[in-house]
Amino acid sequence: MKKISIKTFYLIGLISIGLIGLAIGSTYAIFTASAEISDPITISSNLTSSDDIMKTFEVTVVGNKYITKTIVINSGTVSNVNYGIWYLNDITDIEIGVKSNTSNATSGTITNTNTSCTIDIVIKNNSTSSKTVTLGIATSKNNIVLASNMSLVPKTVVSIPESEPKPVLLSTTITNLYKNAANSVKKQVTSIDGGFKYNYVTEGGLMSDRLGSSSIDIDGGNIRYYGANPNNYIYFNCDDYSNQTSSTCEIWRIIGVFDGKVKIMRGEGTGEYSWDNKGTSSGAEMESGKNNWPDARLMKMLNAGYESEIGGSLYWNRQSGTCYSGRTADKTKICDMSSIGLKNDITRNMISEATYSLLGWKFSGNSASGMYNYERTNGKVWSETARDKSWTGKIALPYPSDYGYAADLSKCKFSLEDYNDSTENYQCRSNNWMYSILTNEGSVGGWFLTPESNGPESVWFVTPDGSVKVNASTSHGSGYFGSAAYFEDMVVPVLYLVSELEIKSGNGSSSEPYQLSA
Repeated sequence: MKKISIKTFYLIGLISIGLIGLAIGSTYAIFTASAEISDPITISSNLTSSDDIMKTFEVTVVGNKYITKTIVINSGTVSNVNYGIWYLNDITDIEIGVKSNTSNATSGTITNTNTSCTIDIVIKNNSTSSKTVTLGIATSKNNIVLASNMSLVPKTVVSIPESEPKPVLLSTTITNLYKNAANSVKKQVTSIDGGFKYNYVTEGGLMSDRLGSSSIDIDGGNIRYYGANPNNYIYFNCDDYSNQTSSTCEIWRIIGVFDGKVKIMRGEGTGEYSWDNKGTSSGAEMESGKNNWPDARLMKMLNAGYESEIGGSLYWNRQSGTCYSGRTADKTKICDMSSIGLKNDITRNMISEATYSLLGWKFSGNSASGMYNYERTNGKVWSETARDKSWTGKIALPYPSDYGYAADLSKCKFSLEDYNDSTENYQCRSNNWMYSILTNEGSVGGWFLTPESNGPESVWFVTPDGSVKVNASTSHGSGYFGSAAYFEDMVVPVLYLVSELEIKSGNGSSSEPYQLSA
């Protein structure tokens, strides 16, 4: 707080820059990005016959928002204190006044000692860009005279919404869509999963996976999106989060909500790369790669912190360079991530660190629930000493069970190995939103995160025809795909969003993807 003679108001008015510089000192507060902030500014007068008190502060209001400030003036140990709340009147598209007609006046006299006067003022920004307003509070035993570029805040009520809707967490929105769905859009589905019953919300395509167990409450599992085309579209990796469109953002898809975090995957693959193609001279047990994700060359390409290694962090940093990839041990190629990698730090900061289970299994022919349990509880690793059972990081790949639960289990009643729609009765692939992304519309194989538990080099993958396999290879057209880690299958990044992210707009449909409040 600074004590300034009333006479100096004229000088301050002529030198506005000086006033703003004063405001940037210890006596100001900046407020941003909120519909309404009420944070009392208190000034206590302790006046002598010759001294006056002035307090200045700045308020920044984002476009089409408003801010309220509660100002409390205390007369302290003196009586007959004059006060005035003023603002620099050199700014446009700003309404300034009081919150209600019951508010105290913005200027007047406090006649008694140790008496407070409270005024709620409103600063409303009617433009689309941020505005910064300089305000001041003056108290004096004399009349308060302001310079020409200072105006008293009028006792005019500024119209504000009675209740502006508060942003809602993305995870909460999805959870509520499932929990609060009307009975008319709910149905129970019995699948091949040991006769498990699942709750389906057919409007939007939501289900609970019961954590892979029939003993879990029917609504007690992870909430997932299923079916041919559910409402799980979301804008992500945007150039401009203030203007989210298909031109400024990528389209990603929401897998579901897991422990309060939203898990998403890219809406199209980033290209075909080896999961890992180390040979025996570079740390693998075989020349066909190593199925240990924390050490995998693909993991290092996708995540931060590996910039010193060949191909390291190219996707994370949105760069082009040489990387390890190809069906030969330690083979390299040019990997251009300059147009498909993470665009900026805003996007990177939205990604949550998470722990991924790396338990594997050795046999195909499992259901979605069976794979879920092998991935997280009942599975094994090839070597207790040479393979990790979990990994903590930011960007990974989908699980086989993610793909399994993405199918409409009311139409798909077969094991993951049989998701290839080979007969009219098989409707797994055609009713699975994830299939076309992982296989590029059936043209390539697609990688999963889960390793084989019976060997050192194989990883689970989806074949071009939609089957989930391990320890296998397949030819398709001119391509050759397989589960040995050195094969080049489609890579689709998967990640968890930080739990605090809110929805700005959208309903998750393909025409109105969710927009995140960045």
